[in-house]
Amino acid sequence: MKSRGWKDELWLDEARSLLKNIGDIDTEHPIALILRHSHRLHSDNQERLLHMQITLLGKRMAIEFGKRLPKTRELGLFYSEHPRCEETALRIKEGYEQRGVQAIDHGCVRDLLGPSVKTSIGAELIEFGIDGFINRWANGMFPIEQIEPIEEYSIRIWNHITETARKSKENSYLNFEADLVNSGEISKFICELCYRNCRGHT
Repeated sequence: MKSRGWKDELWLDEARSLLKNIGDIDTEHPIALILRHSHRLHSDNQERLLHMQITLLGKRMAIEFGKRLPKTRELGLFYSEHPRCEETALRIKEGYEQRGVQAIDHGCVRDLLGPSVKTSIGAELIEFGIDGFINRWANGMFPIEQIEPIEEYSIRIWNHITETARKSKENSYLNFEADLVNSGEISKFICELCYRNCRGHT
C-alpha cells in the first residue's frame, strides 16, 4: 500500500494554502499564526482526547510542513499543554531545522490551552459536539460561573499575540492549540480586535 504524502491528504489543503500565502508576505512584516494540532484519531471520549497524541501520519505531515516554511523567516514556537499540540510544534521544528535553520522553542503557554473553566464542560461537549458547544459558548448560553466568556478569552489570545510580537526577536510565530481554541467564532473576535487596534497603522 502506497504511503500517503504531503500532496495527497485533503485535510492538508488549508496548510498548503497557508504556506503559499506566507511566502507571498514580505519578510519585513511579522506573522503570527494560531494553528490546530496535526492529525489525530477521532474520539467522543473527552478524557481520552485530553491525553491523545497525534498519529504517525500527523507526525510525518508536521515534519513536512516544517520543511516547507520559508527559510528567510526567523521562527518562534508556542504551544498549549495538550500533548498533541506540543508534539505538532516539535515535529514542525524538526522539519524546519532539517533545512539548516533554527527555530526557537518558547514552550507551553497556558492561554493556548483554552478558556478558564470553573466547572466541568465535558458533558456539554459530548451532548452538543465541539461545533455545537462553541456556537452556544459564543452566544453566551453558558454561565460565567462555568466558563470564561468567549470575548474575554479572545482578548487574552490577542494580548498573547501582540506581546509576543513586541518582545520576541523572531518575525514569525506559530501558536499551537487544540480544537476548542481554533474555531471560527474565536477567529472572528480576534479579527475584530485586530481591526479595532490596527486602524490607522500600516
